[in-house]
Amino acid sequence: MARIRTIKPEFWTDSMMVQFDVFTRLLYIGLWTAADDHGAIRDEPDRIAMEVMPREDIEMVKLNIDLLIASGRLSRMLNDDGTSYLIIDKWTDHQRVDKPSKSKIIREHSRKLAIPAESRRKVALKYGCTPGDKHEATCYFCGNPGSIYWPRLYSGKAGSWVAFSELELDHFEPESTGGKNSSENLVLSCRNCNRARCNKTAFDFVTAKLSANPRESSGEFMGGKEGKGREWNGKENPSLCARENSGDSDGENTGPDPGVVNSILDNRAPPAGGLGNFGKFVMAEGWKPETDFCRKAATWGVIISDYTPVELAEFVTYWQSEGKTFHQAQWEQKFAQSIKHVRNKKSGGTDGQKASSAASGESRAVQTIKAAIAADRARNGLQPVGTDGGGVFGSLGDEEWIGTVLDMEDGSIET
Repeated sequence: MARIRTIKPEFWTDSMMVQFDVFTRLLYIGLWTAADDHGAIRDEPDRIAMEVMPREDIEMVKLNIDLLIASGRLSRMLNDDGTSYLIIDKWTDHQRVDKPSKSKIIREHSRKLAIPAESRRKVALKYGCTPGDKHEATCYFCGNPGSIYWPRLYSGKAGSWVAFSELELDHFEPESTGGKNSSENLVLSCRNCNRARCNKTAFDFVTAKLSANPRESSGEFMGGKEGKGREWNGKENPSLCARENSGDSDGENTGPDPGVVNSILDNRAPPAGGLGNFGKFVMAEGWKPETDFCRKAATWGVIISDYTPVELAEFVTYWQSEGKTFHQAQWEQKFAQSIKHVRNKKSGGTDGQKASSAASGESRAVQTIKAAIAADRARNGLQPVGTDGGGVFGSLGDEEWIGTVLDMEDGSIET
């Protein structure tokens, strides 16, 4: 319920408020009327927009709410159950309430969600947003869209505060396990993913979702809503954690795509210098696999010691024209399979070892054991062993074979 509030004359000349544009100042005043007698407001941006700025762009309302949080005019408080609320800082400096009613919003043991302004700026730069810019971004976990807002001051200069709409700053390594507020440990996630994840590691959160539903993301995991931005229509799954359903799938896979093992599944935080290839992307000139590509290829059953520039160029050129999108690790898996296919066509084997076939008469178990031995040798920098053992012992000449024959006379064997 809206309440009558007062505006003190010094509000208009406050050193910080004069740095905001008119929209932000008006929103801040409107929040006073939406707050209870203790300055607390339910953290429901859509509802706030309808109560305070009903004819304005909801996204701008959300961005400016977060801008007020970044500047220290608002605080977001997190409850033990994962719900949150907003509280106007220095409430008593703005309003005097003679007989305040008991708050139905504020709870005990809630904690303030505070990310330093410097970390916010570094995260914005990491996602490609520059001062004075509004930049589109997506949830690190499910791909839901949002935006980053680095506004200019009323004077026209770039401000020091960064705001986020539809996205929240999330710790890649949870604070409960020692995660820091540094930009290296911060990613952007939608509210649903952030709340559902709680204190789980990124690895546990993603793999749990994959195990529960390997073919498609649940409504909760995809943000639990349809509408603005990407919409789940059964044809394309924008989730980072979803199994790849398009492309060259032969329809035989029944579990999660082993290629979906980017930095989340490797349980490493994104680098400080940039996000790299996050989510799905179209093949582009200059693409390269990661430095541990050969090690990962061995786990996919492709034993290679290196790849040539020609193999890489042919692969990139082909997929550039296709225009399909995959995750980084999925591209790497396709590259490994491409190398295997091309080399088998040229030499009948990979790195000198002929491919096994049903005609060899070997059982699947024997072939599996041999493949495991070859993979282990590759991880240790050794070439695969040939089928005759010649790669280890070498071959015997005719004279050596003849010299080993002994002529035994009759009766030399006891019976």
